[in-house]
Amino acid sequence: MKRTGHFFLILLMSLFSSCSRKERKLNLNDFEKVKNRGKLIAVTLNNSTDYFIYKGEPMGYQLELLQSLADYLNTELEVVVKNDIDESLNALDKGECDLVAMNLIINKPRSEQFSFTIPIGQCKQVLVQRKPLDYKEISTDEMESSLIRNQIDLGNKVIYVVKGSASSHRLKNLAEEIGKEITVIEVPDYEEEQLIKMVSDGTIDYTVANDDVAKVALKYYENNTKKLGHSVQRRRSSTFAHI
Repeated sequence: MKRTGHFFLILLMSLFSSCSRKERKLNLNDFEKVKNRGKLIAVTLNNSTDYFIYKGEPMGYQLELLQSLADYLNTELEVVVKNDIDESLNALDKGECDLVAMNLIINKPRSEQFSFTIPIGQCKQVLVQRKPLDYKEISTDEMESSLIRNQIDLGNKVIYVVKGSASSHRLKNLAEEIGKEITVIEVPDYEEEQLIKMVSDGTIDYTVANDDVAKVALKYYENNTKKLGHSVQRRRSSTFAHI
């Protein structure tokens, strides 16, 4: 597999997901409600791609999309940050917000309850793992043998995922496909970047994240590690893998 960057490795596997903003099944009354209120209420994640604060200013890809929609509807925009997917969807179901702006996998249960926009892009889910401490000294074959390269190697592993994410469902189905147990631990009130950091720090061994978030984390840890000493470099060296 091609090495990407200096400190991380991306391993391609076969799980693909549609990235789409998610919204309740809207009708004309919903749009009238937004217009009468004069405000579009949207829930999104606080991370380095969707929504974040930089030098006191809110920024992010989802924020730009939401602002464009609010401008089109000629309304104000209120962004609510929730880092729990289940809580976000429950808020949508209860009518506490007008839409949820997140990269979500479109599956049958969600499609039956909610309406999705037309996907604006495709993303893959990635498994995050650490390289061996001595990866600079060992051969390519030795490093290859120490890393997870295909789905069957996930058997008997413990993988941490964001609570409410589709990663848990996919990993459980994958365990059935490969005929081996995969222990999936859903972590509440955490976002993907926090779990990636825990892998890098050695707190956990594996997590799963969307590749857009993973690529940003790759760049951050690569640049951050280069500024640190050699011993810290060795400890924080990590890898990614698509599943």
